[in-house]
Amino acid sequence: MHAAHTHLMKLDHELITVMDLAEPLVSFDQDAPTSAVKAFMKKNGFDVVGVRREGRVAGYARYNDLDDGPLVTPINEFQEGDVLPSAASLYDAFETIAQNRRIFVEILGQVGAIATRADLRKLPVRLWLFGIVTLTEIEMTRLLRKYHPTDKTLECLLSEGRLDAAQKIYNLYQKKGEELKLLDCLQFCDKAQLIVKTPEIWNSLNFSSKGKFEELFQKLEGKRDQLAHGHDFVPHDATSLFTLVKQSKQVLERFKAL
Repeated sequence: MHAAHTHLMKLDHELITVMDLAEPLVSFDQDAPTSAVKAFMKKNGFDVVGVRREGRVAGYARYNDLDDGPLVTPINEFQEGDVLPSAASLYDAFETIAQNRRIFVEILGQVGAIATRADLRKLPVRLWLFGIVTLTEIEMTRLLRKYHPTDKTLECLLSEGRLDAAQKIYNLYQKKGEELKLLDCLQFCDKAQLIVKTPEIWNSLNFSSKGKFEELFQKLEGKRDQLAHGHDFVPHDATSLFTLVKQSKQVLERFKAL
């Protein structure tokens, strides 16, 4: 588990970056006629293009802002927070895209790529999000194994229905000759409830309430199921998804500290 954990941590922090989402930013000289630029954007379904000044991308223009005249008129200068380096983490890119609908990426000293909310549906994001949920479950399992070294202490904390469901899975693996613990047969939200019922863990998490904690993990489990079954996992309000990611990463860090 340690090796898998290490690789998943690299997936979260190092292996997937903003460049796994971004697409090349198409740009035009600032004196280009807006009619031609707007026709190009409409044909290709672009909302934003870069605007070049003296050969370098100095800002951007939005389709809805274009009118008659040269591009220099509707140019939007890049503001602080609009641009990330190409090595920026997916987490940092996600935060900006959720808030601003897009992020520009600096490549070799100048802006050369863009990522938008549509890019949040790409496979690397699906993989990254699934990795966060998996890391969370790994940490829950580690903590529960630490404070409940035998199945007996777990059994008394589970409801009869959840214990029966886990026992059926356990018996099935036993028939196959696979050695697993009862803990390995529990569902994601079962483990979350056991975390709440284990004072040595729960009292160290400093979470606002047990209800909020269980609600967060129900959302995480629902998101994991969407990801696993190939369903659309990005809501219309991408900010809510980022909030879920942010909260889950905060809890994950608290788990890792125990």
